[in-house]
Amino acid sequence: LCLTTGNVAYLYNSVAFIQILKAFAPVVLLLVLFAARLEKPSATLIASIMIISGGTAVAVRGEVELSLIGVAYMLASEFFEAVKLVMTQILLVDRKFGSVEGLAVVGPAAMAALCVCTILGEDWRDAMEKVGERPLLFLAASLGGVVVNLATNMMVAATSALTLRVTSLLRNIGIVFVSTAILRDSTLTLL
Repeated sequence: LCLTTGNVAYLYNSVAFIQILKAFAPVVLLLVLFAARLEKPSATLIASIMIISGGTAVAVRGEVELSLIGVAYMLASEFFEAVKLVMTQILLVDRKFGSVEGLAVVGPAAMAALCVCTILGEDWRDAMEKVGERPLLFLAASLGGVVVNLATNMMVAATSALTLRVTSLLRNIGIVFVSTAILRDSTLTLL
């Protein structure tokens, strides 16, 4: 569900704006970790939440073409991603599953969810036709997805879901720069 709602968000808002919204993901993850009792609220964590929330609010204030539906989809995506990361942390850290075992447990459920979303929300006949036209491209993309998920599992097992989420912010900064400075998808507002 995080992949589906996250992709739909791009239909409503610019790439740069969505990447800035992703800076809010650690806050969502922390709240889910608190709810799952995997993290305990502390003054440091609460201050971090406040700083990230304030920074995200300042960063998005200049976006004039935002869609509330797109923001809602992105926040839903961040929530589903947080739940997925918490469940991954429980599997890999608390239950001592290996990274490949984690893929074997989560993979079929993720595929089933994506299939249901595709059947309900897309022209699946057209999608299958496109896969048939370029099967090697889709196979390569699928293998890339497996590698990314395996690397994600390895990082969560070695550190934590929160560390993974915070380090992914560096990638998002790069995407914002490329989409604004090079692709001219939207403009950055200077403070």
